[in-house]
Amino acid sequence: MPLSKPQAESQPGSYAQSSAMTIGNDAEFEALFRAYYAPLCAFVSRMVGSRAVAEELVQEVFLYLWEHRATWSAHTSVRTYLFTAARNVTLNYLRREKLAERATQSDDGTIALFTRTQLEIEREVALAEFERAVKRAIAHLPPRCGEVYALSREQYLSYAEIGQVLGISTKTVEVHMGRAFKLLRKHLAPYLKDM
Repeated sequence: MPLSKPQAESQPGSYAQSSAMTIGNDAEFEALFRAYYAPLCAFVSRMVGSRAVAEELVQEVFLYLWEHRATWSAHTSVRTYLFTAARNVTLNYLRREKLAERATQSDDGTIALFTRTQLEIEREVALAEFERAVKRAIAHLPPRCGEVYALSREQYLSYAEIGQVLGISTKTVEVHMGRAFKLLRKHLAPYLKDM
């Protein structure tokens, strides 16, 4: 069972163009791995800030493909599938890390609570209120705007990278970001005038 639909697409560099692909043998899987492992590691590394963690997450993506090679098929381009899968695995990892960090901070926070001054507490309350307002404002963004904003500001992807991941043009990414900034300024106006 060949890896790519047409025979002309059997070179690793052309995987990005093919669709409805399956992995039929070890050589095809190895070619796919060699073509995309390094770019996926670089992509994930920018999101997590660690090359070692990025390699583990990308290996999870390829392990899934290997374990499901008999039934797996990409209905989009393989490049889009792999980068989307890597993004999803990375976002799940970041969520788990954030939860673990919160658990650790809550233990440390109990001790620190008794050593802060009134002014520090007021600042922290104001900051927490502003952060909640920001989260609410982001949650009220239209779905695509919110997704583009999150990839840009939380995952630090460039507009070109966001366009690749979401399958939209860089100009469309710019339009969504402009719309997101405008809506955020509107929602956060009461907080921004006090700063």
